[in-house]
Amino acid sequence: MHTAFTLLLKYNGKHKIITLLAPIPTTILFTKKTTTDAYNWLDASIKKSFYNNQFQATLGGRNLLDITRVNVSQTTGGVHSSNGDGLLLGYGRSFYLKLLYNLNF
Repeated sequence: MHTAFTLLLKYNGKHKIITLLAPIPTTILFTKKTTTDAYNWLDASIKKSFYNNQFQATLGGRNLLDITRVNVSQTTGGVHSSNGDGLLLGYGRSFYLKLLYNLNF
């Protein structure tokens, strides 16, 4: 019986993005430079083999730090600028169970 533990941590540092702004009354597009905050992403799983490696069961979780939004700070200002709620990254943490059967043809 084999067991494997996996822990994945990904660090995403600050990075600059360009945001498009489209005022509703006109069709002219404006851009602004913004910077996203740094964040971490954590996934973990455990995998277990049974019956001479014919069956495998994996139990895991994604986005265990529950990152859904990242703050965005404005680097160039204007009269009509706003920060908003941040950049949407994910829907929160999730868990999964995977069952695998090896046919061995």
